[in-house]
Amino acid sequence: MIDGLSSLQREALTKLVELYMMSKKAVKSKVIASELGVNPGSIRNAFTVLRALGLIEGKRGPSGGYTPTPRALSVLGDGVRPLKIKICCRGLCRYIRVLEIDMVYSSSENTITLYLKLKNYRRLHRGDYVLLGPIPGSNYIVGGTVSRVNKRGYVWIHVEKLYKLHESRGMVYVSMNSSIKEAIEKIVGNKRKCLAVLDGSRLVGVVDIYVLLRELLMGRGHRYVKEVMRKIRNAYDRVSALIDLELDTCIY
Repeated sequence: MIDGLSSLQREALTKLVELYMMSKKAVKSKVIASELGVNPGSIRNAFTVLRALGLIEGKRGPSGGYTPTPRALSVLGDGVRPLKIKICCRGLCRYIRVLEIDMVYSSSENTITLYLKLKNYRRLHRGDYVLLGPIPGSNYIVGGTVSRVNKRGYVWIHVEKLYKLHESRGMVYVSMNSSIKEAIEKIVGNKRKCLAVLDGSRLVGVVDIYVLLRELLMGRGHRYVKEVMRKIRNAYDRVSALIDLELDTCIY
């Protein structure tokens, strides 16, 4: 990671990478300003610093704008160092311990490749489309196709998209003070596997159908959801919960 960047400079760099990865085209500063809801002049000032640090490049002309450099992508890649990372593949999600991680940009091929060394790599195969993340301190997860796996546990993933997760107003939720029976009615009625658990309007946990049915079968249907939910204790837990809710799959 590069120390000394302001919060605006970090947000601008992250947004630039996000937009570039979606379009593979240079992004204008006014687009970044609009996305972040700040003055265009502030973004131009931030980009002046980022250019001096070698994190972005500028292109002039009608199709001009800014693009992230390989160093910027490596910086973001270096920031993704959780002990465990959630990987979703072929409809299943699981946590896998990551030993090494890096992200490399090829300007000649205009591609981004994520390199991972996993403790248990045998569950991934060439051609698998995977979602993995979140990137610590953010709401971003990476989507891409496994291009290579070797016997030493290294996995190459061709990055195709960067997803930003958000707390959707349309998510199916239940109050933390609801009973197990009430939660089962909500989850069955909405044909879901997972429910968001709210304390007022705040997301505080996730609960799935399997936990709810277990409690009901054990004669504990009178208990409260807050007693059995998977609690959200930090930012990593929150983004992990959002992945579960978006894909409708829960991991305990």
